[in-house]
Amino acid sequence: MKRNLSSFSLLLAATCLLLPAISLAAGRTWTDAKGRNIEAEFLMQEGDFIYLRMEGGRQVRVPLKSLSEADQKVVPTLIPLATPETIKRSAAESAAIIDQHLAANYAKFGVKPNAKLRDSEFCRRAYLAIGGRIPTYDELTTFIRSSEKDKRYRLIDQLLESEAFVSNFYNFWADTLRVKTEMVEYLNGAPYIDWIKRSIRENKPYDMFVYEMITATGKLWENPATGYLLRDHGMPLDNLSYTSSVFLGTDISCAQCHDHPFEDWTQKDFYHLASFFGATDTMKGGAPEGRILQEIASKPELQDNGFRDQVRDLVRAHNYNVHDTITNVLSLPFDYKYEDGKPGDRVQPQVLFGDDPVLEEGKTSQRVAVGRWMTDRDNPRFAKVIANRLWDYVFGEPQLKPLDNIPDTAKAENPELMKFLETEMKRVDFNLREYLRILFYSDLFQREAPVESHDPSKTYHFAGPTLRRMSAEQIWDSFVSMCVPNPEEQKDLSVEFYIKYVDMDINKVSGEEVYQRVKTMRAVGQGEEMGLGAAMSDEADSKGNITFKGMKLRRASELRQPEAPSHILRIFGQSDRTLIHGASKQGSIPQLLALMNGAATEMIGSPESSLYRRLQEFNADKDKVDVIFLSVLSRYPTSDERQLAYRQIKAYGEMGFANVMWALVNTKEFLFIQ
Repeated sequence: MKRNLSSFSLLLAATCLLLPAISLAAGRTWTDAKGRNIEAEFLMQEGDFIYLRMEGGRQVRVPLKSLSEADQKVVPTLIPLATPETIKRSAAESAAIIDQHLAANYAKFGVKPNAKLRDSEFCRRAYLAIGGRIPTYDELTTFIRSSEKDKRYRLIDQLLESEAFVSNFYNFWADTLRVKTEMVEYLNGAPYIDWIKRSIRENKPYDMFVYEMITATGKLWENPATGYLLRDHGMPLDNLSYTSSVFLGTDISCAQCHDHPFEDWTQKDFYHLASFFGATDTMKGGAPEGRILQEIASKPELQDNGFRDQVRDLVRAHNYNVHDTITNVLSLPFDYKYEDGKPGDRVQPQVLFGDDPVLEEGKTSQRVAVGRWMTDRDNPRFAKVIANRLWDYVFGEPQLKPLDNIPDTAKAENPELMKFLETEMKRVDFNLREYLRILFYSDLFQREAPVESHDPSKTYHFAGPTLRRMSAEQIWDSFVSMCVPNPEEQKDLSVEFYIKYVDMDINKVSGEEVYQRVKTMRAVGQGEEMGLGAAMSDEADSKGNITFKGMKLRRASELRQPEAPSHILRIFGQSDRTLIHGASKQGSIPQLLALMNGAATEMIGSPESSLYRRLQEFNADKDKVDVIFLSVLSRYPTSDERQLAYRQIKAYGEMGFANVMWALVNTKEFLFIQ
């Protein structure tokens, strides 16, 4: 039979993907509404579209309504060869499906989508959302001057592969997992922090990322994923509550003490789940502190209490060791009051929903079993929760809420879209970078934010991403990017020093060796730091601690976790890492004072900052004012703003440029992501 491929093939080719060549085993002839024919295999139906596989392996997505009435009736009777989780499509095609779901909701609720962002606005949003900071002058001008038609997608791809993305996405996980540098007494969290960053950099699949944390064993510097359980050393039941909320979107914390008043979870359900961790201990004592102190008792430094404390800390750190014991020691609490058990009863491991994992005696530890159950792609909550959490991360409002406690009865803002997002997370095999790429590729990401903040009591239908103030980390990192060239190169090297310092056979090491290690680390800690001026010189070590008035000019991810309460990061709402997503974006008087009179804004106008130095490459005041506006607000000044800037320069000379910088970082336009 002669096939008419001209127009129908063009329709199919518009959405085709290249796949490995295969034979056409079970094809049929398809006819479109205009009578044109083509031969292809039926893969599956997805909403108002079907997927076909043509000879040679091309996979195409075709609107159901474009087929003949006869073929439309045939589709429900066909056996699909693929599922939504196995279908092949590009990030752009998946993003287009998201936009189709959104368009259906716009029509349903009478919502007019917001206008598309201009290039400069898109560049700023992309750098903030993906890279965690505003673009530099050079980054912005390179982008807006580019004539490439796909430059927005190219920028997204570039940022997703950058160290800036690692830094920014780490901040998300640090807030979610409550990461702290001072993890527990005597133990530094640097190896765990570094492991999270490496996992992001290597694009470790999310299910593996979680599984490794749940099942990790050993000392922190030997297996840094143990940091997840060590974070809550001595509080295993609290850790379980956080685990359930973060990874399963199920808040069972109330059931720790009594039957949940609003959900089906009982106190015994809580202890059944906790029993999977009942044989897990985070401490294995025996570090020979007394022997080591006795061997170096004659050292003059031991008269210094600080030195003595560091020796003890180094030795005692070796007592922390995540391991599983032979006996599950978990039992019902002494005040248990329900009829289904007695205080002190041992509780068998059981999951909250689904089938209980099989525990093979001597082969499968309880943590391994629950880790497999939790991260299984068939777990009804695991993929859904992270897909929903990242939707909120990108667009400012979840599909299902609250994020950490999604009721079984919860209805998404757009149920079909939420179903698609969950399927996509599985389809990309928990590749978070690829899932984020799909969200960033969507038209929604390119739309303007509303002019007013969203009322949380009302349903938001995503005419654009919500209007949000920058996070504390985005504000600080944007300041750093205006002061230091190549901000991503300024690294915290503490993990390298810490592991070298602490990694030893503590039962065989001599007191002299411990003494020498402490001396070395104290010397490193007291090393000179470079001021901002020195950092700008050609002789400066790019790995040094660049400072300005005592502040280390490194990105937030490379500073102490969390920073001191007086630091601008904490002033602007950085989480104290006590609660999941404990960060705040609420305004305050201290924030105003920090912007108006603080060292953070002063350093931007310093003659040694990279922004100020960039101005010196231009002669005309017009060009310099343009550089300031493009660097701070990512746009050119209006005519009125330009005249105001000229007045400052005329009145104060060189200081006038710093005044303009100061004025711009104090605007809402700088602080909000539009």
